[in-house]
Amino acid sequence: MELRGIHDQIWREYQEVSVLVDNKVKSTKIFSDFWGKASLHLLKHYSHTTHILELGEIGLRKLSKEHNLKMRKTAIEKLLFAAKESVSKPLEQLSRELFLLKQKLKAYDWHKQNIALYNKEIPLPSNRGISFTHRPQYWTYYCG
Repeated sequence: MELRGIHDQIWREYQEVSVLVDNKVKSTKIFSDFWGKASLHLLKHYSHTTHILELGEIGLRKLSKEHNLKMRKTAIEKLLFAAKESVSKPLEQLSRELFLLKQKLKAYDWHKQNIALYNKEIPLPSNRGISFTHRPQYWTYYCG
């Protein structure tokens, strides 16, 4: 199961929150990048609405400064609004989902580190120098 799907079971409104604008329902993202530093930090450490509500606006600002998350006031407001309006299950009923989320986040970090390592260690010339059909051969020769 994908990471987003698992987190949807914990807190569906984390990805998008619906607001009423001019008598029309409009969906808006809390974070511009779901895979950004702030979003991933909150997923790892504060993945449920109760965590966000306990922190409150002041706690979120402090957290943002401590971990250099660069969360803007609008993102904090949207996050608190989404947490207040959420219809998620109580935290006590989500132990399986929280465990799966932590495992998926660890796997994501592992893959991200390996990709960065490969990019650093493998001397791939620019894509202009290797045709699309020869790239797998190049990869096999140098990496296999």
